[in-house]
Amino acid sequence: MKSDIDPLEPRMWEIDQFPAHNQLSGFIDFVESEVPEKGKYVELGTFRGVSCAALAKLRPDLEIITIDRMVNPEAASRLSPFSNVTVQICDALDFAGTISDGEIDVVYIDTDHDYSSVWESLAKWAPKVVPGGVVAGHDYWKEFQEVIWAVTDFFQNPPTRVYADSSWAWHVPENNEAQ
Repeated sequence: MKSDIDPLEPRMWEIDQFPAHNQLSGFIDFVESEVPEKGKYVELGTFRGVSCAALAKLRPDLEIITIDRMVNPEAASRLSPFSNVTVQICDALDFAGTISDGEIDVVYIDTDHDYSSVWESLAKWAPKVVPGGVVAGHDYWKEFQEVIWAVTDFFQNPPTRVYADSSWAWHVPENNEAQ
């Protein structure tokens, strides 16, 4: 499915502008391994909308909600062609109150990178994920030690998997089984 994304398509991404931990190819690996074809995916942190646009293109039958306190015009333009994407301009922690526990298949956390913000996002959003679903995020790498600490402390283990773009995934146990 990687061939569906043209890495030279400017509206998707500009390769020279991203450091190695942000390369879209790593995110695509994450999507192909962790994200179902259908279901509900919530992204906390929209930024430029690059990863959300790639996800929408790779998973056209997936309901995607991306949440940020503000969405820049570049992101709005990039995401507008995708009917499966809803942009919520609000605080992600407040929006969590509108989602029932066990309602979403994947949550992807890429907001503030300090320990308390990551921990609070995990505490609010992890319960929203179905058993067998995925709690995930970005920037699990050496430049963001507080992300590493918060994720590892919250789950009392490192993530199930870390991808080349620094995306991480933790699988929600089914029926209270071990991870």
